Amino acid sequence: RSPSRGLGDVYKRQLSENALKHGNGETISIIVSNEEKKVLIDFKNDGEAFEPIVEESLFTPFFTTHTQGTGLGLYICREMCKSNGGKLEYLRLEFQHVFRVHVRK
Repeated sequence: RSPSRGLGDVYKRQLSENALKHGNGETISIIVSNEEKKVLIDFKNDGEAFEPIVEESLFTPFFTTHTQGTGLGLYICREMCKSNGGKLEYLRLEFQHVFRVHVRK
């Protein structure tokens, strides 16, 4: 198993868990888009909009909205993306939460 595959597993697990935790229902969509210079991986689900302070704090270390959370998952995912030349962002598109990973080709 290559290290890059292990990193991908971490992203998928963490982002999927967050999408399910904050969404309505038990379904998420993972959409991969192949662009000219990068690949986009979107983790999408339906859900109510976050309060502005929550949206602003999603990637802040130790910020959590759950009593069982550490508030490190999204922060670590974002830092791992950065250290590998990628990017992780949160978007609110229509009625969906979207965590988008940008991966350079």
